[in-house]
Amino acid sequence: MSVEFDHGASRMVTTGGDFSIKLWDFANMTSAFEPFRTLDPIPGDPPRSVVFNKSSTLMLRSGGNSKPKIMTRDGRVEIEFIKGDMYITDAKYTKGHIGIVTSGEWHPIQDNLCMTSSLDSTIRLWDITAQKVGLSQLLPSV
Repeated sequence: MSVEFDHGASRMVTTGGDFSIKLWDFANMTSAFEPFRTLDPIPGDPPRSVVFNKSSTLMLRSGGNSKPKIMTRDGRVEIEFIKGDMYITDAKYTKGHIGIVTSGEWHPIQDNLCMTSSLDSTIRLWDITAQKVGLSQLLPSV
């Protein structure tokens, strides 16, 4: 379960025990105090955290499986990172996580970089610019 505010504190995203993601917009909120969008849970893919990037235009969703996702601030999935090859014994030779992603965070200055950690004992640095144009991951895994 997590709560995250965008950097202008005008929008909030929450995850909860029902495995849904709720988006709250304070500027347009009515007296009913309800989220403007609820993303239904995906079976077998409960979110652990959702965090905004520095410019608050994108969100990094992690947890539930080995493929973190980049979403717009309105909840539309833009990028789903690849799953690593679980048959490769050395994790540095595979391009994605092979275990459940436990956490994610954006680079504090560069909006195109994010980092995720996983139960496979790896931390991966992702360049989303490379993912958008269909290139392979530009930065090496740690």
